[in-house]
Amino acid sequence: MAWINTAIKSHFSQNRHHVTNPQNKAAAMAYIKTYMEDTLHLDVYFDVFPTLVSSVYGRNIIGVLKGQKYGTADDILYGIGAHYDTMRDTAGVDDNGSGVIIMLDAATSLAKNKNRKYTCFFVAFDFEEWEYRSQASNVACDESTGIGCGSKHFVYDWIPNFIANHHSAAPTFGGVYVMDTIMNFNDGDGVQTLPHGFSLPFPKQYESIQSDGFDGDFVAAIGRRDDHTLQDLFQKSWSPKVFPAAEVEGLSLPITGVPTVQEESLFGDFFRSDHLHFWRHNMSAIFLTDTGDDVVLMICTMISVVLGLRTM
Repeated sequence: MAWINTAIKSHFSQNRHHVTNPQNKAAAMAYIKTYMEDTLHLDVYFDVFPTLVSSVYGRNIIGVLKGQKYGTADDILYGIGAHYDTMRDTAGVDDNGSGVIIMLDAATSLAKNKNRKYTCFFVAFDFEEWEYRSQASNVACDESTGIGCGSKHFVYDWIPNFIANHHSAAPTFGGVYVMDTIMNFNDGDGVQTLPHGFSLPFPKQYESIQSDGFDGDFVAAIGRRDDHTLQDLFQKSWSPKVFPAAEVEGLSLPITGVPTVQEESLFGDFFRSDHLHFWRHNMSAIFLTDTGDDVVLMICTMISVVLGLRTM
């Protein structure tokens, strides 16, 4: 708990945008790399990609924790990811220093298991955020690229290249947990708002939230039908002993395979983070996000992710 509070305040409590605070963004990137490399002794890679600004490059930071099956076709790749960039005018504590800290703390716990069977990667995505080109200057990712420039490059470029260079044959992709704004907790009545039409695809979850007085006291675990294994694992691993007041609401979208344009439009509120590009590539992913201000929810989420991945 002390380390998490210190790390948030020291490294993720200020803006991390390539225009408004490039120095702090670079410092956060360096901290993530150093922690993965020097503290956890992971194999660390930079995934560098161009943006719409010729002088600005995005940098995903990936730490790889090798399992016993690493490099073979019997390996299964699992992952935890969170973006570290911010909008121009936000401090980026909840969005998304919280997700990065969960990722690093989960990596710390998982790295202690020296007999791990399968490989796990931890990725800090760059340029999850995008901006309207007409409303700002030096926009790196705009409405034409959409959300998640960094995760898109990671999915379509880095992963296949990594597999080609480090595995004798293609391993199985087990799935990834993507965390974005995971810090907030508010158990006051009526504080939780839901997307329009939420009750239609999720009647049971709507009833649960309604029965609690629309409190913002839960973390949402969002997936497609194909992602039920990862989703079930997270929900079964949820640790109410750490924070009894918090709950997990599993939301399984009625989507199979690659989402259609119509499905993305219909369920747009559930696509707004880096998990989108995994789904578009038909790779299993669960989106973990908060709902509402208490750091304990973040701890509970981290423990649940770790417990789930330890069984893999």
